[in-house]
Amino acid sequence: MLHSQFLESIERLISNQIKLSNSLMEVTTAEYAAVLSLDSSHLLAASQSRVALFEQLQIAEEARRALIEKEIGETKEPLQRWLLRVPLGPGVTAADRARIVLLVRTLRNRMVEVRTLSAQLQSLSGFSLEVVNGCLSLFHAAKQIRNQVYSARGIISEKSIPRYSRAELTIRQA
Repeated sequence: MLHSQFLESIERLISNQIKLSNSLMEVTTAEYAAVLSLDSSHLLAASQSRVALFEQLQIAEEARRALIEKEIGETKEPLQRWLLRVPLGPGVTAADRARIVLLVRTLRNRMVEVRTLSAQLQSLSGFSLEVVNGCLSLFHAAKQIRNQVYSARGIISEKSIPRYSRAELTIRQA
């Protein structure tokens, strides 16, 4: 049976999670923009803010789960389905239940948006890191004087890197 005290507590916790997820979305968007604009100072600040918000969101999620487990017990049933199934208690109206169900849906939708944007940020950051690592490996290889190379017959030969001068590679006469 739905009790008004449980509904007030769950509404407060879910509203806090929605507020935190909105802030996380804003910070993740700012971090994404900082990566695209190559702004390292804003990137560092946004990244630190995102980590702090994520930790706060995890704490809020644990508190919400603990409250639900205390009220419902250990069940695999989603909160929204449970709220719609359980009869109303004294002092609880259908509008109260509908308000909480709407908050649950809003939280779920916002978390999907945050996950999607975070995945895009992670993909962009991963690609950027691969580009930087590729450039660094090129610079490292360019400063090497000799390189041992296996030929097709398995014979080791030393090659100079770069093998040709810049003028020979870029401009060729026809």
